[in-house]
Amino acid sequence: MAPRLVALAAAALLGAGCGGDVGRELEANNAAAAPSDRHVRSAGVSVALPRNWHTTSANDGNVTDPRTRLVIASAPIEANGSACQVANYDFAPDAVALIVVEWQEPTGTHPPRPPRFSANVLPVAPPPAAECFDGPAGTVQFSDHGRLFGAYLLAGRAAPQPLINETRQVLDTLQVERRGDASERLARNGISIDVPNGWDARLLFREPQGRDGVIFQVADFTLPANTGFAPPRELPPGQEDPIKAMDANDALVTVTDDADGGSTAPRPLTLGDLAPIHGARVPAGHIVATRDLCFADRCVHVEVDFGGVDAPPALVRQVDQLLSSLRVAA
Repeated sequence: MAPRLVALAAAALLGAGCGGDVGRELEANNAAAAPSDRHVRSAGVSVALPRNWHTTSANDGNVTDPRTRLVIASAPIEANGSACQVANYDFAPDAVALIVVEWQEPTGTHPPRPPRFSANVLPVAPPPAAECFDGPAGTVQFSDHGRLFGAYLLAGRAAPQPLINETRQVLDTLQVERRGDASERLARNGISIDVPNGWDARLLFREPQGRDGVIFQVADFTLPANTGFAPPRELPPGQEDPIKAMDANDALVTVTDDADGGSTAPRPLTLGDLAPIHGARVPAGHIVATRDLCFADRCVHVEVDFGGVDAPPALVRQVDQLLSSLRVAA
């Protein structure tokens, strides 16, 4: 499954096939390997995303605790600039949204997570039920794996009851990792991506303030020490650049802000959505796949570099999960 994904992409690089055909074949192989449920994941928190549901980047503004972990809805959803953290999103009046937040510092005693988020556990009340939101809403607070959460169900005024029930069932799929096992998150200028436990990450700037053209890099090996606007450091005698020294067990994911354009970003993003490339810029023995993707009115360049054609299946799965964690705010 996953090895076939890498092998197919490698064959495409060597065979110099049509880019569109390569992309379709890569996507077909990846779809065959992927589980039936799409998962939205952030900082070790995930839910299964039903078909035709949507997600968007968390937009906490100046709020640092709690932090929003998941934002999903039964229709397209986007931040609206509200001063209220949970109600800071717009979606259709016949849709339902689910917002999951996590407190970093103890806020009292939270009951343990219930076996199911039934109507008794997560009741929905008529408006005004949530600050800054004009529709029915409900909330439940709980602890899971030693972490403290709040789940907010926001229903549009025309949302049908079966859809509200389905949202509770989506929350039932919630999976939480212990904080020590959870990913960190690399974030700058409204763009963020998970850094899996044990991986390394850095930000590179094209100008000193780090406002435009920021480069995000996440790798399963130790990246060179330079970050921000700092120039590359000279390596000690005999030491090879770790990116040039990548092998089949290594992967490097790069996201660059301010792409000129691109296609609409799928949710969630996976390796199957990228197209393998070939030519002089691909290091010998490597496999590289890229794509320019637009999240609403903002576009980024995404690139995945495997150090060899025989990447372990577990590594390929990790890269898929990492790509699915990419969030880009308008």
